[in-house]
Amino acid sequence: MKLSPRTLQILKNFSGINKSMLFTEGNVQTTITGQKNLMARATVSENFEHEFAVFDLSRFLGVLSLFSDPDLQLEENKVVIQEGKQKVEYAYADREMIVVPPSKTPNVPQYEVSFKLSSDMLKSTLSAMGVLSATHFIIEGDGENVTVGVGKPKDPTSDTFRIEVGVSNHAFRIAIKAEHMKVLQDDYTVEISSRKIVHMSCSGVEYWIMADTEHSTFS
Repeated sequence: MKLSPRTLQILKNFSGINKSMLFTEGNVQTTITGQKNLMARATVSENFEHEFAVFDLSRFLGVLSLFSDPDLQLEENKVVIQEGKQKVEYAYADREMIVVPPSKTPNVPQYEVSFKLSSDMLKSTLSAMGVLSATHFIIEGDGENVTVGVGKPKDPTSDTFRIEVGVSNHAFRIAIKAEHMKVLQDDYTVEISSRKIVHMSCSGVEYWIMADTEHSTFS
């Protein structure tokens, strides 16, 4: 089995969400933060033959980067990574040593707000978050327009950044901690639930992000 560039990109993203990874049988892979406030699921092109755990996903990806186009053979207790005369035998971790995501995705009855967020808009907003040292990614609706931006909810005098992205008859403010905006750079459909859960979906990848309830409202 070989891993596609897209799968490697997804796994790199997942390594920023959770240090460890439980690869499950099939082509759907999931991860979750230790605090269970960010969950991600991806449908990949590869079909994994059986379940196995990796304790340090970044290290595993680093091993793969030693090769140009390696082949992976999943054995009972290890994965054999090989290309030509080069080979690495990488031992699996115990399942009990890692945070395992739930088998089901969050049960959200409905999403009251939906809009499109382009890759360029996302990039600009995340760049502004770094430049302004913002603590939160903020989605707001005033009953007419929806904006995404960044700011510091605990400091009303702080600098802010906003982009208008859609319309909604709901008035709300969803504040997501900066460290929870660990998403791939892509074009997204964004959905917001009155339960203060944000669902972001792009090509083959979905994220469920819990808002910082201290600074979030929905009406």
